[in-house]
Amino acid sequence: MEFEEIKEIILSLEDMTSKRMRTYIHYKSMQNFVEHFHEIKNERAQRKIIDLISEYIEEIKAGNYDFDVHESANLAKRYVFSIAQYYKEDSSFMEMIKLQHVFLYGLLIDSLLYLGGVLSKFWYVPIATSGFLFYYLFVVIIKERKGRVYGMFY
Repeated sequence: MEFEEIKEIILSLEDMTSKRMRTYIHYKSMQNFVEHFHEIKNERAQRKIIDLISEYIEEIKAGNYDFDVHESANLAKRYVFSIAQYYKEDSSFMEMIKLQHVFLYGLLIDSLLYLGGVLSKFWYVPIATSGFLFYYLFVVIIKERKGRVYGMFY
């Protein structure tokens, strides 16, 4: 497949699928990849990206665009995260995390730090939660507006 054909197929998925389907096929991530494809300078990387997206398109067509959580996670591992490696280097892409994960992991780590006595040295400031929250806000405010994000179920 040529890139223009791939781009057309990916962008047409918005009209062909429901919001739930788009979430489980990682539509926004793929949309961002095709929108910023021209920023990839290495021709070998471009070819690899085209091959991966072509395989991805074939797989989601074979699954009738309807995947469950486990199948979706496998799609992300095989395609989204593989493609993202090229975009992180050339286009400054960052991974999107969900707000509930920010608090879940942040509070879990802060609790462990508190129990370990580390937080007492920092006036009990929730360091991990604050760090995850700053990362999340940076990605949402700056990167997402520019379309330079990817992620699981994004």
